Amino acid sequence: MRDAIAKAGRPMVFSICEWGMSKPWEWAGQVGHSWRTTPDLPAVNAAIAAAAAAGTVYFPPGRYLSASIRLKSNITLYLEAGALIEAVDE
Repeated sequence: MRDAIAKAGRPMVFSICEWGMSKPWEWAGQVGHSWRTTPDLPAVNAAIAAAAAAGTVYFPPGRYLSASIRLKSNITLYLEAGALIEAVDE
């Protein structure tokens, strides 16, 4: 990917998103401009907590890492095609 970006002939940013599972701070700087190291748990639970009664929490395509999700009654989790919630240890 790094080589393809270099050959593109225009400025680009390559962000690596593997949630710190393979210690990106040790290698990602050699191939990308930024990387992610934490799961999505706080954002997922905050969205559920903020949803009004009978509300929907929408997940666009992507991979979301989360430990325990705190569900509320009458809240719908809607995962668009290509969205995946993957369990991780807390």
